Formats: sequence, structure tokens, C-alpha cells
Amino acid sequence: MRKQKLPITDSGFFLMETRATPMHVGGLQLFRPLPEDGNSFQRVYEEMRGTDQVRELLRKKLHAPFGPAVNPMWVEDKDFDLEYHVRMSALPKPGRYRELFEVLSRLHSIPMDRDRPLWEVHLIEGLKTGELAVYSKLHHSLIDGIAGARLMQDSLREDAAARDVPPLWSARHEKSRRRSKPGEESGTPLDLLRRQWNSIPGVSQSAKDVAQALFRSGDSPLAMPYRTPRCILNQEISGFRRLVSQTWSLQRIKQAGKAMGGTLNDTVLAMCAGALRQYLLNLNELPKEPLTAMVPVSVRPDDSAEGNAVASIIVSLATHIEDPTERFHAIKRSTDAAKHALQRLTREQILAYTIIANGPVLLEPFLKTARRLPPIYNLVISNVPGPRKPLYWNGRELKATYPFSLLFGGNALNITMLSYVDNYEFSFTACRKSLPHIQRIIDDMEYSLHEMEMCSGIR
Repeated sequence: MRKQKLPITDSGFFLMETRATPMHVGGLQLFRPLPEDGNSFQRVYEEMRGTDQVRELLRKKLHAPFGPAVNPMWVEDKDFDLEYHVRMSALPKPGRYRELFEVLSRLHSIPMDRDRPLWEVHLIEGLKTGELAVYSKLHHSLIDGIAGARLMQDSLREDAAARDVPPLWSARHEKSRRRSKPGEESGTPLDLLRRQWNSIPGVSQSAKDVAQALFRSGDSPLAMPYRTPRCILNQEISGFRRLVSQTWSLQRIKQAGKAMGGTLNDTVLAMCAGALRQYLLNLNELPKEPLTAMVPVSVRPDDSAEGNAVASIIVSLATHIEDPTERFHAIKRSTDAAKHALQRLTREQILAYTIIANGPVLLEPFLKTARRLPPIYNLVISNVPGPRKPLYWNGRELKATYPFSLLFGGNALNITMLSYVDNYEFSFTACRKSLPHIQRIIDDMEYSLHEMEMCSGIR
């Protein structure tokens, strides 16, 4: 493996990382075990550790002797130890999902060792449902949400009879993926500067549009950075996490969205907006102004499964509007306006503008600006497309898959959704210290979806 320079988008995750803001993402997969697996999953664990070749992506570690801001590079770990990265745990009795998510919350709170490749996989047994739980954890500098979903799908099969399928870290899954177009995310520092310089006209025009919108009347549907209220979601956060997940029917969400006159993405945003409104109302913490969300948008030009190729838009969640129908259409107008603004830029201009617009987020861990500056946005809501057909690992059916994200920039909550077959899996990553009783947001999500169904005449 040759030394590989980190793109600026990937090295930024090291710059932002502190004990309070570990920069890894994770995921939970629940499998239905085979009868021959028995009551103990030791056999499965040995099967998982049976590979002696690991993907190049997962053998590399950070090399930055002068800190990640100075020429960070990926190099091969010459002392790679698979047993360190693949671990087995057991839940305490009674083995409910409650105990599982307590364990996951602790695992997700622990920073990763930069002296090793930045990934872990935990096989967890002891669920009273009999399911096999696999928790995966990767540093965000290695991978974004879209690439993570592709990495997961590489290790699974649509054929339930398929056997001898290696785990996701096996080099047998590696494909000849196109890394980048000529001149993109590669070359010397001078090449990078040249490309960023060429992006300035488009970025400048976009910045001009933002400035004009900031001084327009408040009826513009385009949500602006720093034009959002401070609330309990925006404060200095700790490194301790609380993970909460739930599944809803994809058909049910689609039906509600169609009846309301919007897209699937509009509907899940409205679902989250209604739930946040109810959650904050119950805490007597709902601001009078609308909350805003940063929504990542993939600009990945190929089918690669590593690195980061994500831009972002900011949308209004219209949480100040009580009527669910009016709130839905306000969110749709805001989302449409943000997408229209994004379509005017090239991929490089989008990435450059995203870095400029989110620049203060890089400084927050060091300058502690969460209390002194207005929030850029209130939270991150990410929607990742997932597999449309049932998947299997050596005959074990994947029943559900939940993505967990990271927190940064004084934001105490992240909502990430992943579609799988006929379901939508919602996951909430929260600062355990900042947000009380976050598990109640599951009931608030159901209430929000039910509200839309009632207003559109479905129920």
C-alpha cells in the first residue's frame, strides 16, 4: 500500500475531533441466526475471524507526526491485528433491546485509537429474541453514509442459499472502483489550490445569493445559516452518547407524503419536524422561531465505497407552525429552494461552498463557540438510501439495519434514516448529558406521522 494523502474533506474530521466530539459513525445489523448457530454465537465469531486478508481501506492508519493539519496521510498498518478490530460481547439479562442499546451507547461513546486502523466490529449475543447483533464502527474520515451503505451491501447477498460469503472487511469484496475523475480529489497541493481557485466564481455567486437572502424580508423559503434560534439542541456537548432507534413502514410514509403532495424526503423531514416540535413542547423548550436542519447531499460521481463526497443544504423545519399541513408545505418550499440553489453549482463549487459555510464548525471544539455564536443550524438530518431487497450473510437474514452518526459544532442531536426493503429505519444519536429522555422522541415520531395521516384523510 502506498502512502495516500487525505483530501481536505476527510482530514477535516480529524481536525474537529476531541473527546467531546469523536468523529466516528456506526451501525447496527440484526440477523436471524441459522439453527446450526445454536445458543452461542462462538461459531459465528470464529467464522467472522476466518479471513486473513483485509480490505486496503481497513488496513490503513493515520500518519500525521505534526498533527492532522500538516500533510496527513494514510499508511499501511504493518502490525495489523484482526482480533483487536473484531470483538465478541454478551448482553446482561434479560437481554432486551433496552440492554442492547445501553451497550451500543457505551461503545459509540468511546473514541477510536489513531495508532490503529480506525474501525471495529462487535458481535453481540444474548438478545432474548435470539437475533444476532453486529455493531460496526468506522471513523468518518474513512467513509461517508452512502459509501458505508455500499460497504455493507458488498458483504451481503440477495441469495439466501449463498455460502462462503466473507465478512465486510475481507479483501475478497474489493472491486476495481473508479477512484475519481482526472483532476478530482488528487494531485499535488498546487493542483488542489488551482481547482479551488477555479471554483471561486461559482462560490462567490452563491455567497452573494446567501447575502441577499439574509437581508430580504423573512418570507423567503431559503433557510440561512445563523438564522436559527438557540435552544436545548445547541450547547456544548459531552462525549457520552445515547442511541435510540425505531422502524416505520416505508409504504405508510410514502402514502402520507403522496397525500400531502410531497416527496419521500419531504415527508421524513416533516416527520422529524413534528417529533422535534412535540419533544421540545413537552420540555417547555420550543423556540418561537423555526428550527433549521443541515441535510447532507451526496455528490459522489461514481460507485466508490470510501472517502467523503458530501455537500449540505440547510432547510427550515417550520416547527413554529402548529398546523401539520401548513408545516409540511413550508418545509417543502424550503427544501425546493435549497435544492434549486445547489443545482446552479458544479460539484467542486458545491464542496468548496460547503467547506466555507461550515468553517466555524471546525473551530467550535477549540474556541467553544457554541455558547457565544448563533447556531449555524440546530441539528443534522441525514437520509441514506438502502437496499430494496432482503439481504443475507451466509444464510442469515438481515432483519433490520440502523445507522448511527456523530455530533459536532454544538449540536446535541443527529437523526439518520436508512431505507431497507419495505421499512425505514430511524436512528437518533444524542448527547446523553444534554438531552433528557430522548427515547420519548420515538413516540413523538409516531405522533407526527399520525398527524399527517389524519390531516390528509388517510385515517
